[in-house]
Amino acid sequence: MTKQFVFTITTGRSGTAYLAELLRLNTASCEAHHELLGFEAFGVDTPDVSHLTLFNSQGNIKKIQAFWAQKLSRIQQCTKEYYV
Repeated sequence: MTKQFVFTITTGRSGTAYLAELLRLNTASCEAHHELLGFEAFGVDTPDVSHLTLFNSQGNIKKIQAFWAQKLSRIQQCTKEYYV
């Protein structure tokens, strides 16, 4: 099975929560998330403030690359055909 990844970048308040729910309910084999928030998600599924400030001040350094590499690894463990 080939996995399909869909990532959206939008302005705030543009309907992405609705889109995630629509896809989750109407697409077979779909893992859809709006925003992975919560205490346990920061620094794991969602960049924490240190990632944002480091990227803004020092660029795409190893710590930033490591965050995105581990996030991609976690996403690839999804058992569904679509990850949104």
